[in-house]
Amino acid sequence: MILEAILLILEVFIFPGFLFLLLMSFFIEWYKRKLFARMQNRVGPKYIGYKGLLQPIADFFKLLSKEVIELERADNHIIDLSLLVASSIFIYVCFFLPFAGKPLISFEGDLIAVLLLTSAASFMLFAIGWSMPSPYGMIGGMRLLAQVIGFEIPYFMLALVPAYMTRSLSIFEIGRRIWPSLASNPAYLIPWSISVLLFLITTQVELEEAPFHIPDAEQELVAGYFTELSGRRLALLDLAKDTQLLFCATFMASIFFGAGSPFCQSPLLCFITTIIESLAIVFFVVAIKASAARLAISNVLDIMWKYLAPSSALVLAISLLLGGV
Repeated sequence: MILEAILLILEVFIFPGFLFLLLMSFFIEWYKRKLFARMQNRVGPKYIGYKGLLQPIADFFKLLSKEVIELERADNHIIDLSLLVASSIFIYVCFFLPFAGKPLISFEGDLIAVLLLTSAASFMLFAIGWSMPSPYGMIGGMRLLAQVIGFEIPYFMLALVPAYMTRSLSIFEIGRRIWPSLASNPAYLIPWSISVLLFLITTQVELEEAPFHIPDAEQELVAGYFTELSGRRLALLDLAKDTQLLFCATFMASIFFGAGSPFCQSPLLCFITTIIESLAIVFFVVAIKASAARLAISNVLDIMWKYLAPSSALVLAISLLLGGV
């Protein structure tokens, strides 16, 4: 009993828990910056640690030591609370992902719970902009809300495609069953392939990466909803965004590619496979970011309501028909 409690504490706080997620988020940030720099013919981080590997950690602690500028006519308590809640949610939902074969938390229906929690975290980011007196922050927050409301709909529907194929609403079970389901019914490969491409686009929107970085369009809104953030507030926002990138990449790898499920008997092989799949997804996210110019808000809303939402509904309907509904 005592040994089990000690192992549980180690899992929650060390691996694959809080400390691992924190370090992995910093690694994902370094990987993204290095990759983006290479695509733009730059060097990227290189001074702190091997190949600049410790640069994100140094940046985080540097921001923690900086002064926080309290804003007049701003709801500073809401800003602080929103940042804490958003970063906490993104760390918590990573507990549902099978980094080493089996997640820390898993139950039937956790897919829906995770999707709702990530939506709540995005709303917390909107609350940051809405709590600021600056028009840049308020407009950035409103753009974020409009973007999130629209793209959460196809994001939900596309996540249900592999869920229906595997007849499960558990992230772990979906990952474990996705390849056997595709092998038993090859017709599923058509909606599965389309849903992978569409889900990558919705992930790009969820992460607010180019060409969908509308809420923080620098030519129009300086930095959008986080224009007025400084010090530890900016550090918490950076941590939340890094953890969100880690979650989105591993979540997509889990439900669409099994995230190491063929090697679940070996935790090490499962972990390596999951990380490779996640880094591959981050590669495509960064490649789109490096090669695409920002879209106008009107174009984004047109894509969302005229094309992406109907296409996602159609793919889900095709999956249902192929499954015999």
